Amino acid sequence: MSGGCNREFIADPVGYSNNKTILVPHHLDGVGFWGVRQDGPFDLREVNGSGFSGTVLVLNHMTNRGRAGGFFSKRIEGVWLPYSPGTFKTFEVKARTIPFFVFTSKLGGCALGIKEGKKADTKFAHDASYKQEKNLTGWDLPLFQKTYDPADRGLNVTAFFWWDGKDWSIGKSAIYDADGRGQRIHGEEYAMALGPRT
Repeated sequence: MSGGCNREFIADPVGYSNNKTILVPHHLDGVGFWGVRQDGPFDLREVNGSGFSGTVLVLNHMTNRGRAGGFFSKRIEGVWLPYSPGTFKTFEVKARTIPFFVFTSKLGGCALGIKEGKKADTKFAHDASYKQEKNLTGWDLPLFQKTYDPADRGLNVTAFFWWDGKDWSIGKSAIYDADGRGQRIHGEEYAMALGPRT
C-alpha cells in the first residue's frame, strides 16, 4: 500500500498530509541509522494499531521498509536531517530532484527553517534551543511552535520542506500527542501515543 501513499503524498504534500498523523523514527543524536544525515529515497506506509487516532503513516527509508520495492513503487526523493537536543543545528541542502523533500525529527517545541526559499541549494535548520526567534531571524521559511501548538500544550507535529523546482514550501502532518516511549512498527522505533490527559 506504500506505493499509493507515496504517489498521493508527492502529488499534493500539504493536502495529503495535513489530516494524517505521520510518525518519523525515534533516534538518539549521532547514534544509529536515523541519528545521522541520510539520503533517500523514502517510503510512507499506512499502519493500523499504533494507538493514534485517524489515518497514521510511518516514514521509513526504502532500504529499511521490510519488503523490496517493485516496478510500481513510487520513491520519495529527499534527505533526513535529525535534530540535536538543546541546540541550533544547520545542514547544507541541495535539491537534486523535483520534487525533493527534507524530513526531520518530530517537533514538540522545536523550530525549523529554510534559509533561502528560492534556491535549490540552501540551508536547513532544526532549532531545539531557547533562542529560536533570534536564530531564525532573516530565514525565508521559519516554522515556530506557536504555529503548530499555539497554546503550548506539548503537542507534536511532523513537518517537512519540499522543493518544486522554483520554491521551497513547508508542510505538516496532523497534530498528535506522543510521549517519550517508543513502539516497534515494521522494524523501526516510532513514538507511542500519550494517553488521555487529566
